[in-house]
Amino acid sequence: MSVLSTADRVLQATGELRELRSRLTELDDERAIVEKRIQTLLAEIGAATRSDVPAAGETPRQRWHREPVNTSEKILAMLDENPDTAFNTLDFAKRWNDISGIDSFRAALSRLTAQGKIRRIRQGWYSAITSKR
Repeated sequence: MSVLSTADRVLQATGELRELRSRLTELDDERAIVEKRIQTLLAEIGAATRSDVPAAGETPRQRWHREPVNTSEKILAMLDENPDTAFNTLDFAKRWNDISGIDSFRAALSRLTAQGKIRRIRQGWYSAITSKR
């Protein structure tokens, strides 16, 4: 094998490596654009389907004209009544006398946070979106 052919192979591999890295950068940029659009669409869907947002001038107590039934409603009602208070999963379960359903509260808290309906302050602690915390 000659020195020239080895040098040519190295140059060829270096060129291809440069092209691949350039393409990878392009793909990263495209991925960021797609992810941003996905987040925008999810926010639009959340805003369009958010029936639990109080109407203008409506107080939290007026919104709950009946006793909350499902776990998500119970969480939202409790946060509405105490918008500047942080709660953990056990607080919600105790308030609704449902310690055996604590896993349901955990799942609902995660879902409500993902939907942008409540705020996760730190691991295991949640507050209302309107909270000043």
